[in-house]
Amino acid sequence: MERYKLDDFEQRCIQDELPYCQAACPLKVDAKAFCAAMAQKRFDEARKILSKTMPLPDIIGRICDHPCQDACILSQKGGAILIGKLERACLQQTKDTGLPLRLPPKGLSVTVYGGGLSSLTCAFELAKKGYQVCMVFNDEIPGGRLLTLAQEVLPQEVLVTAWQNLQR
Repeated sequence: MERYKLDDFEQRCIQDELPYCQAACPLKVDAKAFCAAMAQKRFDEARKILSKTMPLPDIIGRICDHPCQDACILSQKGGAILIGKLERACLQQTKDTGLPLRLPPKGLSVTVYGGGLSSLTCAFELAKKGYQVCMVFNDEIPGGRLLTLAQEVLPQEVLVTAWQNLQR
């Protein structure tokens, strides 16, 4: 087969497939674009890439178990990109920008019971969609089991900031 035919065949064959790292990520974060932005030290752009698909990036980016790393094709060539560490470095270099653009208020309110990560994520997604969200939980700030994580992994001020952003 001639080279140009092979190139054309390859493009048709893989054009709809996600990169292995992105396919392995439950949130489908664009790891290639994220790594490219980090390599060029465009930290704010890298944060935007995370925020596009990752709800509460300041929390999830710090506790992510990075399944993309195991799927990284570079692991076959000597070492995968340490995306989990890159995510944490990006989040430490940049500031939280709060909730992304919200849809206009719907005039409806929702009560979310619980303060764990799933409740926070639910409240975050509902707030983005224009609902007024009220959370009911036991502690002073939401977080559930996240409150038991070491400060080096997830500082409590990150949870406080996420809570304040949801109240706006």
